[in-house]
Amino acid sequence: MGGDVNSSITINHAGAWSYKLPATQSRKVISDTISCSVSGTSLKVFDGSKGISIIHDIYTAFPICGDVKPTGTKEYSGSNPQVIPIEAHFESKMGMKLLAMSVDGEDVTQSASVGGSSPYYCITYTPPAPLSFADHTVRVNVANNYNLEESREFAFKLVDSEDRDGDGMPDNWERAHGGDLDPNADNDGDNLNNLNEYRHGTNPRNPDTDGGGVPDGVEVSYNMNPLNPADDGPPPPPPPGSNPPSGDGSIGAVNGNVSMVIIAGDPNEMTGPDGWVLPGQAISYTVKFENVGEGKAYGVYVTDVLCENIDDTGVSVTNCARIDYESNTETPADFACRYNPATRLLTVFIDNEGEVGPKQGGKFEINVKVKGSATPGQEIVNYATVFFPSVPEETRTNSVVSVIPDIASISYYGNNLIEYGDPLELRASLSGSSAKPIAGSPLEYVIASGSVTSATENNGISYAVMDMTETLPGQYALQMSFAGDAHNLPARAQKEITILKARVSVPQPYFTYYSTGANIYVAKITDAAGRELLHQSDEPKTFYLEYDNGSQWQTLVQTTLAGNTATFNFSFSPQKESYPVRIRFDGDNRYKSATEYGTLKIEMPDDVAAPETTLQVIGAQYRDADKIYTAGDSKILLAAVDAGSGVERIVYTIGSSSGVYSGPIILAAEGAYKVGFFAVDNSGNVEQRKYYEIIVDTTSPQSGISVSDGAYQVVEDGVTYVNSRAAFAADSLDPLSCDVACGVKAITYSVDAGDTRIAQPNEPSLDLSFVADGLHTVKYYATDNVGNTETEKSFTAFFDGTRPSVASTWPGDMAIVQPKYAREIRVVFSENVKSAGWQGDVTVSESKGRKIKDFDMRYDTATCTLAMYGKLKNNTNYDITISSAVSDRVLNRLETYHFSFRTCIKASEGATIEDEETGLKIVIPPHCLPCDGYCETGFIEMAELPGIAYPMQWLLRQKAYFVLFKDMNDIAVKENLARPLTITCKVNGQMTAAGWQQDAKRMFNLRFYQLGNAERGAALVYGMPPSIQGTEYLSPALLGSAQCASEPDQQIDAESPSFGIFCVAGFLAPERSLDDLSGYPSPFNPERQSITIQYYLLSESNVTIAIYDLLGNLVKTWDIASGGVNARAGLNQLVWDGRNGHGDIVSNGGYIIYVRADGNSRKFKVLVVK
Repeated sequence: MGGDVNSSITINHAGAWSYKLPATQSRKVISDTISCSVSGTSLKVFDGSKGISIIHDIYTAFPICGDVKPTGTKEYSGSNPQVIPIEAHFESKMGMKLLAMSVDGEDVTQSASVGGSSPYYCITYTPPAPLSFADHTVRVNVANNYNLEESREFAFKLVDSEDRDGDGMPDNWERAHGGDLDPNADNDGDNLNNLNEYRHGTNPRNPDTDGGGVPDGVEVSYNMNPLNPADDGPPPPPPPGSNPPSGDGSIGAVNGNVSMVIIAGDPNEMTGPDGWVLPGQAISYTVKFENVGEGKAYGVYVTDVLCENIDDTGVSVTNCARIDYESNTETPADFACRYNPATRLLTVFIDNEGEVGPKQGGKFEINVKVKGSATPGQEIVNYATVFFPSVPEETRTNSVVSVIPDIASISYYGNNLIEYGDPLELRASLSGSSAKPIAGSPLEYVIASGSVTSATENNGISYAVMDMTETLPGQYALQMSFAGDAHNLPARAQKEITILKARVSVPQPYFTYYSTGANIYVAKITDAAGRELLHQSDEPKTFYLEYDNGSQWQTLVQTTLAGNTATFNFSFSPQKESYPVRIRFDGDNRYKSATEYGTLKIEMPDDVAAPETTLQVIGAQYRDADKIYTAGDSKILLAAVDAGSGVERIVYTIGSSSGVYSGPIILAAEGAYKVGFFAVDNSGNVEQRKYYEIIVDTTSPQSGISVSDGAYQVVEDGVTYVNSRAAFAADSLDPLSCDVACGVKAITYSVDAGDTRIAQPNEPSLDLSFVADGLHTVKYYATDNVGNTETEKSFTAFFDGTRPSVASTWPGDMAIVQPKYAREIRVVFSENVKSAGWQGDVTVSESKGRKIKDFDMRYDTATCTLAMYGKLKNNTNYDITISSAVSDRVLNRLETYHFSFRTCIKASEGATIEDEETGLKIVIPPHCLPCDGYCETGFIEMAELPGIAYPMQWLLRQKAYFVLFKDMNDIAVKENLARPLTITCKVNGQMTAAGWQQDAKRMFNLRFYQLGNAERGAALVYGMPPSIQGTEYLSPALLGSAQCASEPDQQIDAESPSFGIFCVAGFLAPERSLDDLSGYPSPFNPERQSITIQYYLLSESNVTIAIYDLLGNLVKTWDIASGGVNARAGLNQLVWDGRNGHGDIVSNGGYIIYVRADGNSRKFKVLVVK
């Protein structure tokens, strides 16, 4: 502050309770000049005359900035630069928040943090990387919880300093602190290693650098300042009765006098009548105060200087209370007060010597009156001031403003009578007492469903215009209102507004009518102000053009207004040269009626044309060319027009009688009438006579319903049956009576009193296809063209529109049956049917498509069953088709029906199959299957039989035999048979084998071949034989040996434990052994093939077989003893796998095979190709 540390100070303060006034127990305001000094952060005041020393902490509500770092020039390691934290320390008793922080102009607010606690706070920013060697500028802006701000700007410089050991601590700094330091060591034991001691600027060899009693490491971790002892602990409270201090000059001396330091910061408030008050009204003000500091306040008091408009004669202070703001509780208290009428100063002294602790306070009420002499418009402004002398501090409360309001009034000067369509011009004045204008205040006008608001001008007058086109004519209340303001009471006024229907402007109709061509008259229609009439779409405006025919006004035409134009398009037959005319509008909800008169002038050419007469029949009628049919009691009307002079009379004739037409003519009796007529105009022009034949028909028509085709209708047991799909003819006739008839118009019918339907007489039939099956009654009647109706008739029949169907068959579709049990095929129909010929309508065919025509077919009407008798073959698929020619009694036709079944042998009963052509017989014993099932057998025609070795030949070409077994699920059985099949083959001298005639002198040898096995899943499917392609193998059954073909018929039997596809092959035995020596295949590849050496022996014999290459080298040899395998009488086969005696595959080339047996030897050549 400058100046001496010891000085004097003038203090305006409340006297402490030690200065009690005996009579009032209150304090007074004192102004003293006393000695003082500043020591540390305290202001010490000493009053020698009173022997009192008061210690005041210097107080400000704003944050106070303390130390910052780094500052000045800081040496920086060039080889291992460190991140130096930037810190700014602040002191505040009202909290702390960071508003902004920047380093070298860059905003780092989001990366900075606020640490510490009241009243010492630290703002810290740690750069993400070491800063550069340069000058740096830091700016910090903070605020307390009451948004009082403080800012600080400081600068520092980082310079490159030698760091030979690269530990991040410059050598000069280490030398200044006792020599080389380990960066990770903690030499002084303060929980801060040496490197962090350098970064935070503390002494690495002193655990408490600032000597405040808290180790450096603790201060850093709690965001305290390790270089300032002030934050190491709270200062002790000032002791009472301290001696006068001597200045130590720690913060400088106070220079001069200090008068009434005022710092507003405590949340004090006043509540009261903030608004209107009336003269003489009793009012109260509530004052609340609070100490938001962290220390106690002493000598607290409150003052209030009362406004001149307040009647202070009865001022009092009541409802005093102490308030604990932390617990939000109140305790009644007794606050002393003093009022000085001269200065109008009210002083309230807080009890307990004015001591108020932190978060403590109080309240009280000030009770006064408004002066009775207060005039409207005057204000009462009141506030209080709370004094905290020990801080020192004084705080004003908010002001409570009250006003004595003026009485406002509204006067209306605008329109109160308008026509519909006119705008409503509003004008009103707003004034206070004594007719003082109230300017700039909104005045609201409300009428009907609309409103508008307009502010008053300086003269207090408000102007506005409202569109009233959406408001119907009538009387309405205009409401005007002023909501009031701070100085004026609300006001309201009402005025009655009348909206009249608008007048319509119609032109006088003076125009000329021309008897030829179109006549159009256009009139412009507006309201009285020349505006287009409104609401024409939702409320059309109709205008009438009328003329005076001598006895009354008669309408020529009416039209609807379009915009502002009414267009009249009309024609009529004038009888004179001019007519009075008028345009008439009858008015509506918005517009008055209007009528304007004029004259219609007639311009007519000379009348040389005859009038024109028309005939009209009133009543039921029907026209056919120039004939008019009526139902009797019909009226005949005649009317004539003449464009010239007008019609003078109409003359008519009926038969031989005639007369002048004067009114409707009635024709009642049935018959034909010839009516003639003509007209005469006033100029003597006579119309050519016209004739009409009018026929009066009073006789009802007749109708009937029948089936168009009699085949669709039958009568059984008195009940009529009809096919509802048939065409039902609707016969109708309008009988002649007196030689007149108008014809049938329609036939009306219904079924079982249901919906009524109409049939025209020209329609070919009635639609009865919708009728359900059953007994129904159709009621109907006919109507002729003039409405004569016959008496209702009825037609009852049993309607049948359902096709017959097949209810069941035996065998069923896809069934399997045994032929010996299938003596007939039965078809049961859903109802009795008929056929023109069952042989033609039912087709029975076999699996190969051959139709069977020898079935005997019989139909039983009692059971609706068709039985077909005939012999069924084994292993045969039968297809039966019943055509749609089959129908029920009324020709509802059956949809073509098809079913099929298959015949086969039941395995449990067995069977025999025999081929008459070849004599082959296969006997299937009963119970040969290991399970229940069926046996399918048959002959495969045109079979592709596999090749066999020479000299064998198939005895019957392109024919094989199959035997397959299936279980009850129609799956082929794989297991061996429980009992073997027996196969018999007859051979005689006349058999043709392989297409050549056998020689009777030679032996004929037979073998039985089985081609493959029937695998499960390879089942015969409905008669389609399985493929017999594949490799055959010899059956273990040999059917014959050395049989002479010239002998009588022989039977050769064999048994097979399996089943499948079979065929028979044989050959003629040679005259000598080895004559048929052969080998196949040749050439062959021993890597994947072998060769069969085949030869025939007349009798058992030793057999030697040797194989040589073309150089005579022995390759392999066999010596077979007589009777052994391949050394027996008959056909023998030996297989060579192409390997030599050592088991090696021989090389490519030719080889000679020698066979010696039964005293003979033979050889043949084979070729090996790999």
